Amino acid sequence: GFPVWLHVYDLGRASKVLLNNCWLGRQGGWGAFHCGLEVLGIEFSFQAVANCHRENDTTSGVTWHLPRSHPRHIYREALWLGTTSLGMSEILSLLERLEKEWPARNYHCLHNNCTDFAAKAASSLQVSRPFPRWVHGVAKGLLAVVPSVTGGAQLPCCSSWDTLVTGVEFAKSRPGLSGRQDSL
Repeated sequence: GFPVWLHVYDLGRASKVLLNNCWLGRQGGWGAFHCGLEVLGIEFSFQAVANCHRENDTTSGVTWHLPRSHPRHIYREALWLGTTSLGMSEILSLLERLEKEWPARNYHCLHNNCTDFAAKAASSLQVSRPFPRWVHGVAKGLLAVVPSVTGGAQLPCCSSWDTLVTGVEFAKSRPGLSGRQDSL
């Protein structure tokens, strides 16, 4: 099967120093992380995109980049999630489906964010290891039990504003991937 990695990032210097570099960041649900899921040598994540808030906007929030190199966040670590039993064509079909199911307009920092996407993608890839709960951090930790903190406001704290090519288009354009037969 194809290997699947979860790449975890600090949102920035402040979250790295104040929230994520203590026991509470990883074990107490106080961390603030961005994450992406690597499969086929490409890292995919879900993010807000500027001016994509109208109900009929179909712009995908699924973005891609080379692994461990998010342009706006500070790389922290890689977590091995195992291998997927899906073949190449099944993975590409899954990515196409996820691009449609995760529109940018639905991004919410607490309730529908990059960690939710990565957990769903990992589950859909049928990886052998469970998605680590601590990566959800404060969004599913402290703030999940104190909902009045945000007052229902949209908090686009994990955004990439410059998606130019969909992840599936990138995967299909990678040398050696588009012509490769499923190995399973």
